[in-house]
Amino acid sequence: LTRPRIARAATPDEIARRAGRLAAGAHRQPSVARALAVARRLALAHGPMTTVVVAGSLYLVGAVKAALEREAARG
Repeated sequence: LTRPRIARAATPDEIARRAGRLAAGAHRQPSVARALAVARRLALAHGPMTTVVVAGSLYLVGAVKAALEREAARG
């Protein structure tokens, strides 16, 4: 669980509280970049062809897209 850098976005703790037991095993990360890194690490542990799915607001998806574009630009 993470949040994009917009003031009205819920914090990972707020999301977990609202989700209740559904969030029991969820990882909480303070930034989109760190959440993406954790998701990738966890996916890789399940095999090299495992897919990471980003779900949430369009703000979150946009933030993930921007992080991926920054990575690609760095090479």
